[in-house]
Amino acid sequence: MKTKHKLDKPFAETGTTVGYVLLVAGIIACFNSLFSLILVFLGAFIAFTAKYTIIDTTNKKVKSSDHILGLIPTGKWTNLTPDMKLGLHKSHKAYRAYSRSNRQLEIQSIDIRIALYSPENKFLLDIQKFKDVEKANTEIERLSEELNLSII
Repeated sequence: MKTKHKLDKPFAETGTTVGYVLLVAGIIACFNSLFSLILVFLGAFIAFTAKYTIIDTTNKKVKSSDHILGLIPTGKWTNLTPDMKLGLHKSHKAYRAYSRSNRQLEIQSIDIRIALYSPENKFLLDIQKFKDVEKANTEIERLSEELNLSII
């Protein structure tokens, strides 16, 4: 069984908003000029590109991929070996944008993530993200049983 988990947007929240604005502006401008199709494509790329993780529990594989335009997956599958480990870590990301009047908008994102580690305890990739620690603990225990991996 394959499960798909959305992790991040590469252009943050402000970039996603700009992507939607470019997409709408490009669609409106398409009536006047076919050059505006560039705006439509650029807006769709910025707005819909996201990072996902796909877990295949039957074949014991994990794939970390970016879905370009929300449709085209990239990335490669990682085969899970019994000596790999799962662990929790705290992720803190901050995005900053400036307006033309030199005002800044800062967005902070703090969450708990389930990560896959190599046999040498080196970080490989993020699998899932959660806002709550209890939900993350129950999910890491479930994944550990399904994938036969130990927890750090």
